[in-house]
Amino acid sequence: ADQQQWKFQLEKARRRSSGSKSKRNYSTTPDDDDYMYAIGFCRSGLFSIVRKPNYAAEQAIWICYYLFTISATGGAHLLNWSISGCLLLAVLFQGSGWFTEMLSERKYPEYGDYKKNV
Repeated sequence: ADQQQWKFQLEKARRRSSGSKSKRNYSTTPDDDDYMYAIGFCRSGLFSIVRKPNYAAEQAIWICYYLFTISATGGAHLLNWSISGCLLLAVLFQGSGWFTEMLSERKYPEYGDYKKNV
């Protein structure tokens, strides 16, 4: 996801500096690569499946850590202290996810449609 975002941002900057289609003056369709660069945010690859792939992966890792602790105890302790890291991280990402979504909606008018579909 990081590499995909990096490539996207480099290409977006290159297109804008060369005078390619401005943010609001485009005649492409949502399935077109040019459309993605014109609206300003990445919506292909991983970003066509989940809006914040890094957040999702980080949370999945911590959930797996927690599941490993259950496995390590032979399932005897389904609820143990290691769930605290998993839950606290979920709360952290919920708050920061809400905040970044709000910023994205303000910056990119088309982001609302993207949210509905992904």
